[in-house]
Amino acid sequence: MVDKVEAKIKINSQLFSALGQNLRSPFFVLDRNGRILFSNEVAEKLLQSSEKDKILFNFFDEKSSKKLRDLLTEHLLTESLNAKLLDLKLTTGEEIKARVTFTSYAEKRESFIFCSFKSVELSIKPSDVTGINVKSDDYKKLINNKQIIKIIHEIKSLYPFTFIGKEKLRKEIDKLSELFWIKDKFGTINLVNKKFADKIGVNPTILEGQKYNEFIPAHLVNFYQSIDEYINDSLNCIIVEGTPVKSLLQFQNYQTILIPLSDADNNVIAQICITQKIKEKEVKLTGSELFELNSKLLDEFPRAIALFDESGLLKQKSNQFSKLFLKKLSSRKKILFQEIFPVEITDKINSFLESSTESEKYSLTVDKNEEKENRKTYEVILHKLKFEKSKVNGFIFEASPVVITDDFESILKRRGKMFDILIQNNPEPIFIYDKDNLKFLEVNEAALDLYGFRKDEFLEMDLTD
Repeated sequence: MVDKVEAKIKINSQLFSALGQNLRSPFFVLDRNGRILFSNEVAEKLLQSSEKDKILFNFFDEKSSKKLRDLLTEHLLTESLNAKLLDLKLTTGEEIKARVTFTSYAEKRESFIFCSFKSVELSIKPSDVTGINVKSDDYKKLINNKQIIKIIHEIKSLYPFTFIGKEKLRKEIDKLSELFWIKDKFGTINLVNKKFADKIGVNPTILEGQKYNEFIPAHLVNFYQSIDEYINDSLNCIIVEGTPVKSLLQFQNYQTILIPLSDADNNVIAQICITQKIKEKEVKLTGSELFELNSKLLDEFPRAIALFDESGLLKQKSNQFSKLFLKKLSSRKKILFQEIFPVEITDKINSFLESSTESEKYSLTVDKNEEKENRKTYEVILHKLKFEKSKVNGFIFEASPVVITDDFESILKRRGKMFDILIQNNPEPIFIYDKDNLKFLEVNEAALDLYGFRKDEFLEMDLTD
């Protein structure tokens, strides 16, 4: 019984293959759940997949998938041929307008759904594929890798190729990291580089001599034929975002440049095609625009820091800076540094900005609540900002509190309890010495036990002993 079922499936597969391969439109055989049992080559090009046992609807976006499911459900309920003109979008981003037909075939307990897509119109949004017309003489400006320009000069002198000339060029183009191929005026591939062949998954010599359209998704063939006609008529280059070859459609941020190769009578005899990575556009911002990129960049900075532009206007600041310097100016939106700092500092800032010095340090005393005991000294660092080469676009102001310390011996006496907790109770041997004369200042019990000295003896020695 099993052998009979397998034989029947095999016969059906042969029947589907014979039927499907003779249809120019995408053709699928599905089960009642929409699972793909068979698809012809045109259908595989449409989906950019030859996998079986996948649900057909999963190759379309959510909206398109619902349209197809509803049409199939309607067919299953009525058991009659259903055909409907649908605007569909695949998960690849490609859009088609097609007449979708569902019909059934049943044999005893076996039931198959036949589905076909007759393309009415191909619509590709400008954001998906963009053509740019460029004069033939200007192709040099489009190519990132200047080695390719030299290769194109060689092609112009060698085309049509002799065997030796072709192999010479092959060595050159195989060194390229870009995809590179040449097709003649009939659409036959003349030459491909190793990078291109590897991505297709076949040997270069197998690709050469094949029709280029065989590697393009079926729904894009007409689109690229129109491009070829335009190139033939205008002798212009075309840039297409992405790559037309089915198995390379996963290449993102790439562009394909199509360059015409013409004879003495200005007839196009071939096209040189290069797929290269799209260069990121260089965004040039002025100094004032750079200050606005992230207005909250310094908010949580742990010190008092601020950025001023070339006119002295406060552009960004930390919360610490606001607390220290802007209490009386917090409601103001536009504040100049001259309104914030005392005269002695503003004079130093003006002098600093006029000088050739990149950075300077100053001392600044800030009175809090106008009480002498709350006076605090800060170290101020000024640093010039240069976003535009030699031009000064502003400066950074940073203030750090200055910690005034007494000599270490007196600190130890004042903080004896802390020393006892942290040092004397530590089981590890610890001793403290003066970094200038290396004399021991303090030692804990663990160190005395280790070295066998009394404390007074130890403190009479220095590190060299």
